[in-house]
Amino acid sequence: MKERRTKIVSYKKIQFALARRIMLHWTILFLTSIALLTIWQLLVSGDPFNLYSDHMKAMWAKVIPVFVVFLVLLPVFIYDTVKFSNKFTGPVFRLQNKIRSLSEGEITNQVTFRKNDFWHELADDFNTLLEKTDSDAYQNSDNKSEEASAGSV
Repeated sequence: MKERRTKIVSYKKIQFALARRIMLHWTILFLTSIALLTIWQLLVSGDPFNLYSDHMKAMWAKVIPVFVVFLVLLPVFIYDTVKFSNKFTGPVFRLQNKIRSLSEGEITNQVTFRKNDFWHELADDFNTLLEKTDSDAYQNSDNKSEEASAGSV
């Protein structure tokens, strides 16, 4: 199995939900920062009776670089979160495909995950179950053939 993933998104439903959650948290942080900076500007300006627009101009002149950094970091955070989530969504996706194949009656081999993936214990448990199921099926087929040969005697 390849150690490097070629896809950034392996399980869209989960990974896009994580990306939406990151955007929600970022938006809340961004709006809260604006509110706090506005209040701070009003409190420390020395003249709270100045026009609100004057306070806003003064505040934006000081903090615009911070907000530019916020805007630049949002896609970086989303990309990193989606890429990192591959370590747990990729194995679940792979295991789901193996289970689906088994349920459709296909013979499947053991599931393996990449070295840096999560859920290795889950793969081990699945492989143990697969081995047990295969040995039980083999024993059942032996018992049926013995019963058939005993019934013909």
